[in-house]
Amino acid sequence: MRRLARWLLPPVLLCAGYALWVGLTGRGPACPIHAALGLWCPLCGASRMGLALLRLDLPGALRANAVLLALLLPGTIWGAVHAVRYVRTGDGSVRRWERALLWGAVGVLLVTAMLIVPAATARNLARTAGGMFWWALLAGISSGFAGLTLSAQDWLATSSGATIILVSCCWFAASCVWAALRGHRRA
Repeated sequence: MRRLARWLLPPVLLCAGYALWVGLTGRGPACPIHAALGLWCPLCGASRMGLALLRLDLPGALRANAVLLALLLPGTIWGAVHAVRYVRTGDGSVRRWERALLWGAVGVLLVTAMLIVPAATARNLARTAGGMFWWALLAGISSGFAGLTLSAQDWLATSSGATIILVSCCWFAASCVWAALRGHRRA
């Protein structure tokens, strides 16, 4: 039981602290995608859903992200079953279909990030729609090339997909600084 508490205590405290902060201040962290594009991303919906669930507002949670809400209970049960099995037996293995499902979810997140982050970067850098196209193309291609090159280095030893997304996020951070320096505001 101590082993389970050691693994679960940090994320539970982090979530409780986040909920307390949002509950007291009424403000959560700003979404860079929403700030750049004016569109709510799936993660924004997940945050709004989680906050609605903390307020016991089930209809609000359903409006914010219905798909994630439907997957929340089975995912929580699956995670709890595996956590208990790991604590009792030390066996952290998953079945073949579970592994495929988990890798599929990771793939969806990576593909979504690779589509959204270069566009958000371009929105911060461009002055016209045509310019946004070229900036997004440059950010996407350079992120892919740099991420693949970095991940192939022995000293880094990371997966290529994650490294590409990290480089793309560095592009986005630099574009946010550039936009702030030139006074570029988006609604």
